[in-house]
Amino acid sequence: MNLGKFNEIFGVPTYTRISKSNWIENIYKGRDYWIQTISTSSGQVVFYAITSCDKVFKPNISPNPILRKIVLQESTFSSIGDDPNDIKYYLREATANSYFYNEYSWGNPSQYQTVFVGINDACMPKQEIQYPENRNSLYIENIRDNDIIKFRSAARINTYAETAAFFGKEVFKDYQIGIDRIQIRSLY
Repeated sequence: MNLGKFNEIFGVPTYTRISKSNWIENIYKGRDYWIQTISTSSGQVVFYAITSCDKVFKPNISPNPILRKIVLQESTFSSIGDDPNDIKYYLREATANSYFYNEYSWGNPSQYQTVFVGINDACMPKQEIQYPENRNSLYIENIRDNDIIKFRSAARINTYAETAAFFGKEVFKDYQIGIDRIQIRSLY
């Protein structure tokens, strides 16, 4: 998809920055949500994310490459499925960002796209995340751990993201998945 389509739908970006690797991030602020796009210098969008910031704003992400029912502010990690390729759960310490994401990338069945579903802390206070207090905040490896099972069953996702087909993860050296709480806090 071309960046012009996002501009046509969401208007002028609220925030734009260019990484050292020349990826262009655009942030669009809606009434109850944020949109993040990452594109090439020619305007080809290679990644986008939507984060719902209001518990009553529940967009149904359908269709999607992994053919799962995904409703922001309603679906839980477990309701989407226990078969992600990777999980990244990190509860912040001090002023860092927290993030909790499942990654799904299934080759041909997912149209060679990667999908991320999870929680972005940009509009969710730390105390609402429901992450187990007795857990090490660093990356969790065991999705079958009892505390993590409870977390995955209770925590409602607020972010959906997907990549373009055949796109790698190299952009995440420069950007996080979804909006950055620290960068957008002055935009409220």
